[in-house]
Amino acid sequence: APQAIGNLRELIELRSIHFSHIPPMLFDAAIADAKPQAVTSWQGGDDGYDTPDEIASPYSGLRIKKIGRTTGLTTGIVSSKIAVAKPIPYKHKLFTATIWFAGIWAIVTENGDPFSLPGDSGSLVVTEGHPTSVGIVFAGGKGLSYMIPLTPLAEKMDFTLVSNHGV
Repeated sequence: APQAIGNLRELIELRSIHFSHIPPMLFDAAIADAKPQAVTSWQGGDDGYDTPDEIASPYSGLRIKKIGRTTGLTTGIVSSKIAVAKPIPYKHKLFTATIWFAGIWAIVTENGDPFSLPGDSGSLVVTEGHPTSVGIVFAGGKGLSYMIPLTPLAEKMDFTLVSNHGV
């Protein structure tokens, strides 16, 4: 308070041990129970869109978009699923480590601009056209961006998406 919009319900602890010692991480996420009066399902400003409550699995070649805090509205293409352990460096004043992930998806853009940059983590990734939610951005930069697929994350953390709220 006075600016709290919710209370932390659950988080997934990140582990920085090499994947040969523990299984690679599948998720980088936390979930809060939002105060309904403090949030809206609208993503972005005038160029935004309502959060799609339908969730689908991503696939290679899928055209997507997201609105992030740093980069705003960007579009991209799901490149490929990364099934083997991939190291993702985390650098923050309170936490610096390399975390090994598997089951994540790589995202590219057609024009070479970044799909996401630091500060965009947590952005909801949706399909272009008939919007469907497919993932959450958790890492990215000048080359590739990465997302966690939403279907297994929603099952793990037991949540649904809400549309047409406070729009």
